[in-house]
Amino acid sequence: MGGSGGDDHTAPPRPTGSEQSDADICKSLRFPTNLEPAQGAPVHEPGAVLAVVPTPVGSGTAFVAVGDDGKPVGTIVERVDSLLRCTALGVSYEAVVKEVLLGTATRS
Repeated sequence: MGGSGGDDHTAPPRPTGSEQSDADICKSLRFPTNLEPAQGAPVHEPGAVLAVVPTPVGSGTAFVAVGDDGKPVGTIVERVDSLLRCTALGVSYEAVVKEVLLGTATRS
């Protein structure tokens, strides 16, 4: 899934009352996404687990996937609103590499 921006167009409706708390919703937050690659990022094999780290950028926050070597792999550009809300509640996230697609540059 690709995309740009941080709107939650696919977020499920929030239950009302005591059906499910925000913390429960945040703990179960899962979604496939493509990363906006970091310059010179190392390639990680499928199955690799990356930390998702909130990082201040300008006047906002970006969520960067970081390998166990501490190097940024890429930035999550989808569901940013949900990630912001949930990290503010103290929930942390990780990303699991499912597939590696390397793009090629062409010159015209």
